[in-house]
Amino acid sequence: MKKEYCITPLPPWEYPDAKIWACTFTLKNPFPLPKGLNSPSPQIASFTFASYKSSSIGPYDELLVFIVVERKGRIGLYTPLVYVTTDEAYLGGRDVWGFPKRMGQFSFYQKGNFTRCQLIKNGKCLVSMEIEETGDADTIPYQTANYYVLKRIIDPEGKWVKRQLIEMEPPLKWKKIREGKIHSLNIYSTELEDFEPLLPDQILTANTAVLDMKFVFGKIVEEWNE
Repeated sequence: MKKEYCITPLPPWEYPDAKIWACTFTLKNPFPLPKGLNSPSPQIASFTFASYKSSSIGPYDELLVFIVVERKGRIGLYTPLVYVTTDEAYLGGRDVWGFPKRMGQFSFYQKGNFTRCQLIKNGKCLVSMEIEETGDADTIPYQTANYYVLKRIIDPEGKWVKRQLIEMEPPLKWKKIREGKIHSLNIYSTELEDFEPLLPDQILTANTAVLDMKFVFGKIVEEWNE
C-alpha cells in the first residue's frame, strides 16, 4: 500500500528544553468564549512567547494567547489565537490540533536577565513585551490547567458544518521557573490583525521558564452544528 504524504508527523509531538516568556493581565473588555466555557471575573489573559530550538516538527518560535476560563468548576486555558514561524507548525497546528494558528515573525533581544520579545508581521510590530528575570520561582500561574481549543469542521464542499471544543491535559514538565518584571507590554492592531479585544488593563504576573512539552490528542467535550 502506498504511504500518503503528510507535511507533519502524527502526535505525540515533543519539545525538549522549550523556553517561554509569559505575562498575565486583566482585560479591559470582555472576550467572547465558546459554548461550554465560562470566565472568572475580572477576565484574565496571557501572552506567552516561546522559542523551540528542537521539536518533533523542527525549530520554530511562537506566541500563544490564552484566556483563563472555568469548566465544571475547574480552571483552564482557552487558546483563541497563535502565531508561528514555520509552515510545519502552521499546518500541523491547524490540521492536527485545531489551533487557530497564523504566520508571523519574531524578534528576541536578550541582555543579561532582560529580554524583549516581539511579534512582527508584514514589517509591523503587533506585540512587544519587555521582561526582566528577577529571581527563582517554584510555580507559574495555571501550570496545571487544562488547555481548550475550538476546532471547526468543514464538509467536502468547503462549508463549515460543526464546531468541537477540544480539551487537552497539561503537556508540560517544568524544569526551571523564574519570576519576572514587565517593563512594557504594547500591542498594536493593523488593517488585517485586530488586537483590540486583547487590550491589557492591569498586569498581574510575569515569568520565564524552561520546560519539556509533549502534546497528544485531546478529547471532544462539546460539539454543535454551525
